[in-house]
Amino acid sequence: MTYVYDAVGNILAITRSTNCPEALTIASLSQDAAKVGDTVGLTITGTNFFGATVTTDNPEVQISGIHVSEMSIEVTLGISFLSRVGTTKIILTTPGGAVERTFTITATNPTIAGIVPASGPPTRLVTISGTAFSPTPSMNLVTFNGVAAPVFSSTVFSIRAAVPAGLATGPAEVRVSVD
Repeated sequence: MTYVYDAVGNILAITRSTNCPEALTIASLSQDAAKVGDTVGLTITGTNFFGATVTTDNPEVQISGIHVSEMSIEVTLGISFLSRVGTTKIILTTPGGAVERTFTITATNPTIAGIVPASGPPTRLVTISGTAFSPTPSMNLVTFNGVAAPVFSSTVFSIRAAVPAGLATGPAEVRVSVD
């Protein structure tokens, strides 16, 4: 308890302290969305952040570089290509409680880094390496000069497909899209 007295010793006020930490509040996030594969510098503003920890409900989002002050938290989010797309919770926790905000993770366009072998006849199996492919083979559309190719297996970083039958001889433009 804290007592406040006047100049002659009369009690003017008594203040009780429960020693309970004050609840957190989040006023804003510097951004509320990013794409898979991104690294994001995020600033969270609000109150009562001292001692806060930052977590997420998405195991493929890595949190690093945490700097905490009373009214802001700066973190770096590393969003893996394996991260689920959609809403992710950013959770702040202190002894005074927990509070969360949503952060949206969106898909990114696939990129092709290479194709092995680089040439071959129709029906030859090729491995396409890159990023942002679907790990579900049927979700990847692979075309050679606009002709759809059968996809046999895939990960986020590679696709195993066959050069489509009936493809004309010569160089081919290869494209990948994800449904």
